[in-house]
Order: sequence, then C-alpha cells, then structure tokens
Amino acid sequence: MAALKCNYCKNSEFKVVDEKIICKTCNKEVNDNEKKFFVLKTENKLCAKLLGFAVGTAVVAVGACVEPLISPFVLPAIIKHFKPFVENIGSFLSESLESTVYSEGTYGKQLTDIFDKELKKICKKGSKQPSGKYLNFYNYCCYCQINYVDVIEKIIEKEIFVDIFTEDAIRVIISEENHYPGYIDEPQILENVISVSKELNIRYKNKIYEQRDLCIQWLIEKNSANIETNFSDIKNQIENLSNFFKAQVKSSCISDDLYEYIKSYNRPLFLEDDTGVSLGDVYVDPVIEGTENRITDEIYDWYEYGDEKILIVKGAAGIGKTSLVSRLIADTYGTSDFNNKLNKEKVFPIILRSNIEAFENASSNKTPIAIIKDILDVRSEDIQNSLIILDGFDELALLSKGFDCKKFLYDLIGDLENLETTKVLITSRPMNEIDEDIENLEVKSVVWEKEQILAWCEKFKNASEKDLEKQWCDEFITNYDDLAQNDTNGNKMDIFKAPMILYLACHSDSKISANETVGEFYDRVFRAIASREHLKKHIAPNVLKDKSEKENIINWQFTKELAYQMFLHNTLILSDLKLIENAENRTAEVLVKRGIIANKNDLEIDKLKYLAVTHFAKETTSEKGIEFAHKTVYEYFTAVKLYEDYFAEITEDYPEPNEDHEMLEKVWTNIIEAFRYKSITGMNFVIFGYLNKMNRPVYNGKAKDDGKGFDYKTFESYFIEGMVQKILADLTIKKRIKEYVVNTDLLTTQIGCAFRNLTWFLTGHGFHNKGNNPECKHFDELISEYYSDLYLANWNLNGTTLVRANLKFAYLVDAKLMGVDLRDSDLRYAFLKGANFITANLNGTNLRGVDLSGAKLIDADLSHANLIKTNLIGAELKGANLKGAIFSRHIIHKTDFPEGFNPEAHGMIEVDIYGEPVKNQKQKTVWRNKNECN
Repeated sequence: MAALKCNYCKNSEFKVVDEKIICKTCNKEVNDNEKKFFVLKTENKLCAKLLGFAVGTAVVAVGACVEPLISPFVLPAIIKHFKPFVENIGSFLSESLESTVYSEGTYGKQLTDIFDKELKKICKKGSKQPSGKYLNFYNYCCYCQINYVDVIEKIIEKEIFVDIFTEDAIRVIISEENHYPGYIDEPQILENVISVSKELNIRYKNKIYEQRDLCIQWLIEKNSANIETNFSDIKNQIENLSNFFKAQVKSSCISDDLYEYIKSYNRPLFLEDDTGVSLGDVYVDPVIEGTENRITDEIYDWYEYGDEKILIVKGAAGIGKTSLVSRLIADTYGTSDFNNKLNKEKVFPIILRSNIEAFENASSNKTPIAIIKDILDVRSEDIQNSLIILDGFDELALLSKGFDCKKFLYDLIGDLENLETTKVLITSRPMNEIDEDIENLEVKSVVWEKEQILAWCEKFKNASEKDLEKQWCDEFITNYDDLAQNDTNGNKMDIFKAPMILYLACHSDSKISANETVGEFYDRVFRAIASREHLKKHIAPNVLKDKSEKENIINWQFTKELAYQMFLHNTLILSDLKLIENAENRTAEVLVKRGIIANKNDLEIDKLKYLAVTHFAKETTSEKGIEFAHKTVYEYFTAVKLYEDYFAEITEDYPEPNEDHEMLEKVWTNIIEAFRYKSITGMNFVIFGYLNKMNRPVYNGKAKDDGKGFDYKTFESYFIEGMVQKILADLTIKKRIKEYVVNTDLLTTQIGCAFRNLTWFLTGHGFHNKGNNPECKHFDELISEYYSDLYLANWNLNGTTLVRANLKFAYLVDAKLMGVDLRDSDLRYAFLKGANFITANLNGTNLRGVDLSGAKLIDADLSHANLIKTNLIGAELKGANLKGAIFSRHIIHKTDFPEGFNPEAHGMIEVDIYGEPVKNQKQKTVWRNKNECN
C-alpha cells in the first residue's frame, strides 16, 4: 500500500497539532475519511496502519451464549528492539506511551497477562531444544522482533488486519516473496509455525473459557465509554499496544523463578485483599540457633568473607526459609527497604520443587552444576563470581525419585572447585542426609524466639488496617509471658515460632488459650478461616460473595481431597489434571453419600480459585496446578481427610460392638479404607500428630461445632472385638476406590499396610494392650512382608507368636516381650531399647543394627542370632543362649554376659571407656572386636 499523500500539496509527511493531523508542507488538516487510514512515515519504512491493526478475535463461551472477545495484539515475549521503533515513529506515538490503558488492576491487563504466560511457555520450549516445530516457532518470534517494521508493513500491504499468530499473517511473513530465512530449503517451517500458533491460540482460549467472568467484565470495561471509532479510539489502541510491549520488556529481563521471588515479597499475603499486608511489610529475620545473629547478616558475611563454598540454612517448616530467599532477592533488586548487598546480575535463585524433572531426567554423568546451568539456561562464565540459591532441598529429596542428597552435595562441592568465586546457598528442612562434617560446607540452623515473634506482631499491627487484627497483636504481645509461663512443656509456644502460624492465628482472630492442645488450636484456626462470610473473587477485587454453609462444606471436602492426592502421590504440587479431577470426583461421591448434595451434577467448584478453601492454595505459575500455602497445611488437611471420612462418626452413641456385627464390620472396613492406600512414614509422621489428637465433629460449614465427635474408647472396643472375632477372616474387603489406587498391591499387602498404620493410630491414642488381651497379640497374619515400621511402644506382647515376622524398623521401645516367639524374624534396625525379652525365643533372629541397650534378655534364646552392630550397652544377658550368635564390630559397655560366656573366645578384648586396650586394671571396661583396635 502506498503512503498517504496530502490532497492539497501531495506531500507525504504529516504532524500532529492539538490532536489534528496536519500536512507538514501546507498545514492543511487531513479530512475525516482519511484519518482512519492515516500512517506515519518513519526514517525507515511505513510502520503502522492504525485502525484494525491491534485487533484479533477470539470466541468465548458465556453460559449458553457466545460473545466476541477482542484480544490484544501481541508480539513475542522479548521485545529487545522496541525502544528505537518508538523513538523513530514521531512525537505522537511517543507521547501515547506515557498513558496507561492496560494498567495494573484492569481486566484488560489480566487478559494480557494470560496471553503473556502462554506465549512464554511455548517460546521457552523452542529456546531450549535443538530442532523441531517449537524451535521454528521460536525463530519466527525472534524474526518478528528484529524485523518488526518489515513485518507490520507486509501485513498492511496484504490488507491483513490481524495479529502475527494467525495463519493468514504467518503465510505472508513466512514466504519466498518475503525472503523468510530458510523457507526455500525447509518448507516445513511454515506448517510448523502455523501448528504451534494454533496451539498457542488454543491454550489462550482455554484460559479464557475458564475465566468467563473476567471476559464479561473486560467487555463491560472496554465498551463503557461507548466511544465511536475516531482519532481518540485509534490513540487508545496504540496505548494498549505500547503498554503491553513495555510490560513485556520489563518481565523478560529476569528469570521466572527470580520474578516469582520479587512478586512474593511485594504482593499481599495469601489471605489478604489486593491491597492488604505483604510479606515485605512483616518480614522478620530468623536467627541462628543459640545466638542472636540474624541469618541475613550471616549470609552476607559468608558470601563476602566465608571460606566454605556451600552454606545450608536449615529450619523447621513454616520458619520462613523461602521468605528469606524472597527477602534476599528483594534486597538485591532494590524492592525492599534494606540495603542491596549482592550484584543482581550474579544472583541465580532456583525453586527446586518446580524443577524436579530436571534432576530426575538428568543423565547419570551430568554434574550438579550442569543441571543447574540447564535450568538457568546460562554458560559457565555467566555463573562465575555468582551466588546460586537452591531453595527447598528437602522438597527435592522428597519429590525426586532416587535423588541421592549426599552424593549431590559431594559432587556439587567438586564442581565448585572449578568455579573459584561461585558460592551456593541451600535452604532445607532438617534432614539426616545433611552431614555437617562435610568439608567446604557450612550448616546454619535458624529459629524464631520471643524477640522475633513479638517483632512480627508489631509489624503486622502497624501494617494492617483492620482493628480486630491490631487488637489481636496487642493482646498477644501483652499476654505472651503468661502464655509461655503456663506452657510447661514448650509445645504450645513452639507453634508460634513460625510466621505462617502466627499469621493464620491473627487473621482468624483466634484467641490463644493456655489449656488447649496444638491440635485443638489448629482445628479452631483453620475452621474459622474456612467459614469466613465472604470470599474475595479472583476477577473482581471489590466484589464480595456470600458463602452458604453448603458451599463451605464443599470447599472443605475438596481441600481435603486435594491434600490426600498429594499424600498418595508424594507431591507438594498437583500439576496433573487427572489428580485434580480425582479430587473433584471423590468430593462429589463423599458429599452425595453424606446428603450434602443431591447428585454429582449438584457439585459446583470455583475452578478459578480451586474452591473457597484455597485460602490455603494457589494456582501455580507453571501449568495448571495447585499447591498449598505451606506443607504443614497439606499435612493437616490430609489428617482431617482420614479423621472425618473414616473415624469421626464413631461416637459414644455407637452401640456395643458385640450387639451389632454390621457395625463391627463397618468400623473395620473404615480402618482398612483409611490406611490401606499408603504407609504414613518419613516426613509424613506429623500427619499422625494431627490425626491422633482430633475428636471434634465433622465440619458443618460453620466455625463452631454441632453434635458429637470421635470417641476413642468406643473405637478401641471395636478394635478389640474385631481381633477377638477375627473379623478380617469374614470381612469382605471392598474394591479399592479408583481415585486412590496408586499401585497394584495384593490384598495381603494392603492389609499389612493398613495394620502398620493402625498401630500408629492406636499407640498414638495410648493403647498398649495393658489388659493383656491375648487376641490383640496374635496379629502375625496382619503383618505383611512388604510393610514394617510397626509402632508398638510399651505394648504388652508377652507370649506373642511372630515366627518369621517382618518387624524391620519396628518401634518396640519398653515393650513387654517375655516369652515372645520371634524365631527367624527380621528385626533389623528395630528400636528395642529397654524391651523385656526374658525367656524370649530369638533363635536365628536378625538383630543387626538393633538398639538393645538396657534390654532384659535373661534366659533368652539368642542362638545363631545376627548381633552385628547391635547395641548391647547395659543389656542383661544372664542365662541367655548365645551359641552360634554372630558378634562383630560393636562396642559393649557394662554388658551382663551369661555365666560361662567368654568374650575373648568371640574375638573380643577388654578396652576402657575411651576404646584403649587395658589389662588387669580396675576400671569401667567395654568389649570390642580385636580388629577394631588395630
């Protein structure tokens, strides 16, 4: 298309005066018919045809209606050359850049952000792969960035008024006529770019479908002025484009993880309104355990002066380790109130749980630094003299299959020898795998104490605009010393040494009682928050929506199911849509059964926020997923799931178990269903801590309880009666719930898993079989060879027959095991400190690595037992049969050997308490294998 010429003097250059388009030569104004086709001539080429240039069309389903949606015209995610373009197109467009139409808080900006995210994901695929359609698409984006003037002119010439990701525009740009690079030699480039562009549009439309309310609001916002197509409207279109471009430039300068930390520090906390209190408002540094030294000061000193290449900051859940990283990044980028201590070009944070696949899929010969460079997409020279931050090391260990923590740390130290000035900061929960004696590695444990707790309350009080929250902080500060004084064991005040718990307590206005348990406190806090009278809408910050009790219950149940899916699949993030669907299906089935909803079609879930109880959950920045605000919340709701769905209905109103066999079968069916799907082990033990303390009614949609809750004594009677009646022999085990099936275990394995978990439930409630009920001791048929870790501390198991039982890692501290028959059983690494094994049959039993310190083994049969590395300090072995027992490499101190037992005949020599050989000296001695003294 030829450039527009003045009707009077035929000149083709114009200027803008008081929003009028004037010919530069004759000063005549362009007439109205010509305005809409007005173009500006730059120093390079014709650059824009204003009307229609910024408009593309998408279709959005709104209920049963179909509405057209005008979507912003977008160029690729990284606009490196936009600035010279702006400078060349004249003062009119330059001035338009100063105003904002798609500004923060508008619905148009939200739509723009949605498209931006989807485009970045696809471009990222192309930038990291050596070949394929995504690389072709990425190259196309780069070409459009660099040749923006030519691209726009070419589209205008062909009378195509759509964006560059439509098929018509792509065929114009990728053509022989346009001399697109490589087109002649690789004609598949065209189809590849068209294919990926369609994928991009589908991704965007799918996002829009999910946010139909947002689209409606945007259309209202867009059309509210009812402006006709005129010069002002054209100017607004340019403003829309300009602001979008500027946002693209700004957001593309830093990595996704880096940007997430900056946002995290400055955005409102997860229960706040959009203008509420932010992390930066209330951030308080943890201190090094046993000192008053703030952790950030320690980090800066280590980075500048420390000799160790790696610093691990470890602390309990909720202490604020990720918040610490956000604070460091905010310092570095000048978005906090603290001094910048680091070079922002040389700080590389990585959210480990968002990069699990990078570690799992790395080849065995790939070094830690190589994996890190792949994630960051940098070269070795880029990370010289830098600080790499690995956030959430414990989560990587938990979520990554086969990840070897120790090997990773040793290999990382080796890698850093070739990067002399590079250091690595790691955050983690306490882990056994973190060895503080590793050379070139320093470990700092962080805690909160009284000073940090009260400082947080002062900051929150000053930042909040709500009187109730200010009052809560004042009362907590005033009563702190009294609460601490009444907390004799320290358990109550320990929970407030984590900012997350303080925040939840304050936000729910939960008064702190010196008499309640931690479990009771959590129940009150979470249920109060879940029962708030309104839920802030994702799409309209100023619109409050009343919540019915029914909606509260739906939200509560769905949150439990989300947590349970995470538990079953060993993940802290649900990014698999199938698992989210599983949670939704189970929510419907459970609530139909309880009569909360009539049928599955009656279930309404607000997927924009993943339900009201996503006060605790948020949509992840990558893919569609759910994660809880903190791991402790996931653990709590997993416990609530088990309690409310399987045990809470067992109240004191239940009939006596021997009167109703149907009820007995129902209770035992619930036991199996609650515990058959996965063994609660490892870092999930805290789930039992919550579960074993719950006794309130099922959540009813209100903050306060109605009715009766779980009665343990009733449950215990059903357990005992079930053992007496051998209920499992008659019980018809239901088919496993498909949403919960995670493997193909045999029924015997499932029952073994269920019984293992049941022992933790029983013991946690104080059951020790003190009544010496013989039926409760004969559970050998319930012990699966695949599940061990039974928790039987203090249990009376005298006379129990458990031949060839798997009791590996079993917890039997102070258990009564007189006369127990454990022939050929596997007790490796079991905890048997102080256990009573008098006259027990341990013939051929594997006791390798077992703690038998202080155990009574008088007259026990230990013939042919494996006692390698067994701790026998203070054990009583009088009359024990040790014939054929294997002793090796262990220390024995004050051990009461049986009469006639000769330690020297078993390769032992007498040593003192320091391990030095002695002869004929009257002092405390130990016996040790000769080889250990050489």
